Amino acid sequence: MKKTFLLLSISAFSFANAQSITVNDTLRTGDKTYYFEAATTAPNLDATVGASATWDYSTLTSAGIAVKDSVINNTNTDYSDAFHQEQFDGGINVFFTNTPTEVTSYGFVFDFNGQNATINYGVDPMQAMVFPMTFGASDYTDDISGNLVTVAGAIPVDIAVVGTATVKADGTGTLTLGTTTFTDVIRIKTIEVLDGDVPAIPPIFAGGPVNITRTSYAYYSLSDSRLPVFLHGALNAVVPTQPDVEQINVWSSVDLSPSTSGIESDELSTLSIFPNPASDNVSIESLNATSIHILNAVGQVVYSNSNPTTIETVDVSSFETGIYIVEVKTNETITTKKLIID
Repeated sequence: MKKTFLLLSISAFSFANAQSITVNDTLRTGDKTYYFEAATTAPNLDATVGASATWDYSTLTSAGIAVKDSVINNTNTDYSDAFHQEQFDGGINVFFTNTPTEVTSYGFVFDFNGQNATINYGVDPMQAMVFPMTFGASDYTDDISGNLVTVAGAIPVDIAVVGTATVKADGTGTLTLGTTTFTDVIRIKTIEVLDGDVPAIPPIFAGGPVNITRTSYAYYSLSDSRLPVFLHGALNAVVPTQPDVEQINVWSSVDLSPSTSGIESDELSTLSIFPNPASDNVSIESLNATSIHILNAVGQVVYSNSNPTTIETVDVSSFETGIYIVEVKTNETITTKKLIID
């Protein structure tokens, strides 16, 4: 096993001390926070580093669109060695285990152009962090390998991927988000590259090289949360079976828009689900929805409607029993609620 940092993980670890990080500072079941989508024009402040850095996002704005990041006990048998699962609603689900010496990541499930894709590190599970981590002495570059599974049309495509990751704690200091200032922040910068090749399946599609590159900056407030208070990342993905992806994501734990301040639950807009629990049909009532998605426990989309009416009736009789997430998007918000299938 080699020391590695997960490409697409939102936060496989976090911190409670600026100079030394141990297993006591890592994520665990029950951790939860909300993130608000911020303006993607925000600078990444790459050059702002050091022991007394000041990261100024006082003029940053957000749209009030919120998603939940939470940690549960892992139940996905594809990642049977992982104890925890981190769920970023509408985004990445990461599977990992903490020990006194390291955080080991076994892979993740994510959305790729509206389709589910998985990376499973069955070849070489990743040491996402080695304890203790000390500011100024934690830089490393290492290898990673596994499999990317995506879909071309209706055909699953299994792609072997290998890569390198560079991770460093490149600064500690003060972070300002709007009018909120955090004074005990550590920033983790990660650059990760994965490469592979898609085999040709004539006449459906030609093969070709795969490249996934991500640069991310995760800011942790050492006394507020084990989850990052601010995230800034850029993702570029080239997979022959899919359109190229180039995106920037900026998420703030501080709501920078006045219209939705004080959010403490999933109740961001009108959303009703009945009956709940359900076993046959469920009605989803929402106002001004532009899309509805239902996600299972590992973040896979099991139902999607891009043109919903005010009340949508969904046949859930074929769903496995368990807990699902109903995600309703409008032009201004993302609202989520639990749906129980019994």
